[in-house]
Amino acid sequence: ERISQGGFSIIEKGTYRGTEVAVKVFFDPSKNEELKDEFLNEIKMLNKLRHPGIITLMGYYLSKEAEDSYLIFEYLENGNLYDALHTQRLNLNKKEVLVSLARTLNYIHLSGFVHRDLKTMNVVITQNNFPKLIDFGLSRSVADLNRGNNKNAATPSYSAPELFLQLELTQKLDVYSFGVIVWEVLTGEIPFKGMSPAEIKKFVLDKNKLSTKGLSMCSSEVIEKCCSYLPEDRPTMDSVIQMLNKL
Repeated sequence: ERISQGGFSIIEKGTYRGTEVAVKVFFDPSKNEELKDEFLNEIKMLNKLRHPGIITLMGYYLSKEAEDSYLIFEYLENGNLYDALHTQRLNLNKKEVLVSLARTLNYIHLSGFVHRDLKTMNVVITQNNFPKLIDFGLSRSVADLNRGNNKNAATPSYSAPELFLQLELTQKLDVYSFGVIVWEVLTGEIPFKGMSPAEIKKFVLDKNKLSTKGLSMCSSEVIEKCCSYLPEDRPTMDSVIQMLNKL
């Protein structure tokens, strides 16, 4: 049963040793070095990062021939946060979701890593509406963040200015993306809806900001600080947790 499809993989529901699982099937990474690197990187990251708020990798298979290669994950039937907000419109405790997600990201940063692809589509929801981060294919250690072919790969709607400008990257690019997620969760709107990647890039580089009209002063402060134009003006995730607790 197909659950979803991305640019380089399909997520299917399956069974592994009598347990329901989600299987991420790649389009033959053995024939594409860049995709193979991303496949192996996700395995490496998930072996290093163990946390209740990070998806559990249960197994993997890398094909040497033409067969599909795949990763096996725990199965979470509620789907991702994007669908929960915009399709299913689940009645989530927004503060709890954001604080839990912030704590997971803080753990990743304090472990010396960067997620690199934070967005609501990369957050899955448990039966208890607890968020778990997925898709660590672009994740890097801080030391390796500015190396490799994929160092500027990103999703425009959640991209910090330094990604558009191809400047040196730090953990603060995750903080920017998290700020967009906070805006999305609290407003219930899709960020930059209807805008092309080029339009989003111009909007961000012109130092425009997502409107926080109608949000509380505390909520607006979190979003505006996380989405500061300069990386050094953005808070650490530990500080973000403290701000979120005041919501």
